[in-house]
Amino acid sequence: MSLHAADHSRTQIRRDCEFDRPRARRTPPYPGLRIQFHAPVRYEQIRGPFHLSIQLEAPAVVWGNNGNCFAFLHDFDERAVARILAEYRRVTAERGVFVDRGRGTQG
Repeated sequence: MSLHAADHSRTQIRRDCEFDRPRARRTPPYPGLRIQFHAPVRYEQIRGPFHLSIQLEAPAVVWGNNGNCFAFLHDFDERAVARILAEYRRVTAERGVFVDRGRGTQG
């Protein structure tokens, strides 16, 4: 390997940052998970689109600007959990990928 090739490889690795360190971000990592809602959490407290996250020690429902709001799934009341699961079931059925193995039909 020539001296020029060695210099070039070093430049590639250390161009903007060290290879093992993430680059600086303009926005915080998604989701932010800054505001936790505690039990009992109602479905109506979710504002806007939501998703599930397994970033923490238990599954959490995340919503809000940059995912700032969250509540653990087990902190929702029974009606809210049923509604969240129904929403996921509905979206899956709309995509047409759910197959009910018991009946052999697509949901």
